[in-house]
Amino acid sequence: MFEKYVIINENCVDIYAYSPPTNGTIQHGDEYIQYSDDLRTVESYKTYLECGFNTLFAQMSGRYAGEEFNSSDTKLVLDNAYKAGIKKVILLDDRIGQLSHTRDGLIGKGKKFKNEAELDAYVASCLAPYKDHPAFYGVQFWDEPHYFYFKSMGELYRSIKRVIPETCVQANLLPLDTLRWMDERYPKGGTLIERREKYLNMWLDETGADYILYDDYPFSTCRDNKIYYLRCLQNTAKVCKERKVKFCFVAQSFAMYIGKNLYYYSPSEKEMMFQIHLLMGFGLKNLSFYTYYPHGCSSLQGENYPLDGSIVNEKGEKTIHYERVQKAINEFKRLLPVIYNFNYVGSSYDVASFATWLKPLDFCVHDEMHDIISFSTDREGVLVNELEDKDENHLYRVINVTDTNVVDLQNISQNTTILFNNQFKFADIYKDGKWTKTELKDSKLVVSLLPGEACYILPYEEN
Repeated sequence: MFEKYVIINENCVDIYAYSPPTNGTIQHGDEYIQYSDDLRTVESYKTYLECGFNTLFAQMSGRYAGEEFNSSDTKLVLDNAYKAGIKKVILLDDRIGQLSHTRDGLIGKGKKFKNEAELDAYVASCLAPYKDHPAFYGVQFWDEPHYFYFKSMGELYRSIKRVIPETCVQANLLPLDTLRWMDERYPKGGTLIERREKYLNMWLDETGADYILYDDYPFSTCRDNKIYYLRCLQNTAKVCKERKVKFCFVAQSFAMYIGKNLYYYSPSEKEMMFQIHLLMGFGLKNLSFYTYYPHGCSSLQGENYPLDGSIVNEKGEKTIHYERVQKAINEFKRLLPVIYNFNYVGSSYDVASFATWLKPLDFCVHDEMHDIISFSTDREGVLVNELEDKDENHLYRVINVTDTNVVDLQNISQNTTILFNNQFKFADIYKDGKWTKTELKDSKLVVSLLPGEACYILPYEEN
């Protein structure tokens, strides 16, 4: 069954990392420290490419503000990335970035521009110096915007698409979090979940974008930081399904201290694979990571990034996280021909009566499944996602959501019993990097998974 899904060109998806190689300088408070020579080299970008990334998210390393282009950092980054084999570079243009960070619109009386034509002319002048470079792919908007920036973002997004329709416009939105952090950032009215849905729909309504992208980081020493992670995935994937847009995500590959206390820790290999499989079950279409190089500003609002807590260190040398992310990207690519043909439909979960700490599931909802009558687990918690292709075939992702750090459970398998509709006689199952064919007995299947492990099931009628 799985063989019917054709191999796709990986360039149809964007895979990139925040904080790319820099000029070797990292800011500590008001001080700038030069840790290495300029890392924006062909060799450095080849190392980035070999990790599995196909797009460079240039950010501050190649920012542009209208200076002489031929002698700019922007051209240096575009040239060397292209020589290394990177064909897609997303740029930070300060002028466009600032426009996207303007409240309540750009066009009209008392605004920056009188009409669309005036805005289009300005946008065209911004893009002109670099638009014809073979590596140019897109531009970045302001990160994690409040809802009251969406009107300006929408006018700017549509303007860019009128000027150069094929331009990628990158905007990373806010995750689901407590009202302590989000009360002023989400639109007013309704529950926390309803307000976040309004936020996502407002973004789509104003821009006409074909995607939702946000970042969320589950690997924290503060357990309460994880409680909305799964619900946020459900919430976002639901909106993507309703609006028929792509689900995109910024995954965690970093560590961070707040003051002297470790707050986010670098995920282990098991956690990295768990994160990727969790995301793919929600129909992931584009993947990025935070961070590749140590954060360019090591002290930001009390946040401190250890130099060995990224994919490469301050000298551009591979850390232990390089191989972990590389394996995760390779797994994403292995499943991409199948996953890219399916879109998220819904998800549900089961929790055994003797479960340990599975608080994130408490916030999740149960959706009905088309081809599963029931499922149950004998240990801890399991999350089952349903995806659908254009012919209404269904793919199920089953994942053991038990924390891989619970020592007493690390080597204990969880058995989940799934009862399918009785028309199904066979299933193709993906686990541990390969597909196998299984005959269903009385339309029933039992899958055995260690904490953090996942499998994918394609049920079908005939051999």
